[in-house]
Amino acid sequence: MDDLRNLPQLRILQRQYFQLVEPQNLKWPDDATLKAPEVQSWLFKNLFDTANVTSPPPERYQLRTLKQLIAKLERSITDPEEDEISDDIMEAMTTLLVADLPSEADAAQQKAFVTYSYPERLNDDSTSHERAVTLLEARSVISSSGTTGLRTWEAALLLGSHLASETGRSSVYGKRLFELGAGTGMLSILCAKHLGAAGVVATDGDEAVVDAIKTNLFLNGLDVDDKCQVQVRTAALKWGYPVDATTFSEDYGMEVPDIVMGADVVSHCHCIVVVKWV
Repeated sequence: MDDLRNLPQLRILQRQYFQLVEPQNLKWPDDATLKAPEVQSWLFKNLFDTANVTSPPPERYQLRTLKQLIAKLERSITDPEEDEISDDIMEAMTTLLVADLPSEADAAQQKAFVTYSYPERLNDDSTSHERAVTLLEARSVISSSGTTGLRTWEAALLLGSHLASETGRSSVYGKRLFELGAGTGMLSILCAKHLGAAGVVATDGDEAVVDAIKTNLFLNGLDVDDKCQVQVRTAALKWGYPVDATTFSEDYGMEVPDIVMGADVVSHCHCIVVVKWV
């Protein structure tokens, strides 16, 4: 099935879907491609098949996406005797329609799987070369939780794209990294899991966010107690707290870092003196 002529288009759609891009903003293949039986089969297997998808999007998101897909398929079919909508896709839709789903408001407050993918090469259609990071995010929870660290923001995604490039990877490969304001831990996980970092410490100023990073490390197979793989540590680090190089190894479980990185790091005017001191 992965020898489809339109696989590049389908891979783009797949990456957007697992990143929870709003259904109306998904980059769908053209109608002629979409209604092909083999394409419908591929879409079901790789997006909606519960037996095949290990970290699925929220069910309400799946339902909204399926509604849009089926509407597109219905518009694309000009000869019902020649073309039809996949039974598997219709069954997936029916299952969600009769399910006891949370309301839109409740669903927006719940954590959900989000997967960010960085292909090793541009136009790479193979999932074997997919550098994916799966996270549990609360994408709509900001004010009620008192933190912005429960979702991944645009600057982190852009920095991730740079680090995943050939130039970017050369800057972190074999290096010890210390991330400030790590949030979901996406960048730390990307560097440890896929980019060859020698060691990583992911820090944030919020204890609850640090606990969430630990969950995301587990989701990506980065057990901090496994001595056979890259060591990824987590720590709470607040503005104004000194970082002592002489005791760094004892404090953070890693030798002094080669690189300090941060994306979407929130600062306040009264903290500028701390930045100058650093």
